[in-house]
Amino acid sequence: MPKLKTRKLIAKRFKQSKSRKSKRISHQACGQGHFNARATGKQTRHKRLRRTAPKKISKLVRQHT
Repeated sequence: MPKLKTRKLIAKRFKQSKSRKSKRISHQACGQGHFNARATGKQTRHKRLRRTAPKKISKLVRQHT
């Protein structure tokens, strides 16, 4: 049976922890890439942070990667 191809759409948007022991899936919050000129430095740094995905989404991501 051939290998399944990785779903690139999901692979680009979600990241899994390096160890893969913890089943944490992280993603960047939506709408953080626009209108940053007027944001303060603190706001800009916080926009770069990755959030932990909800359990329901994490389960779907693991199925498709």
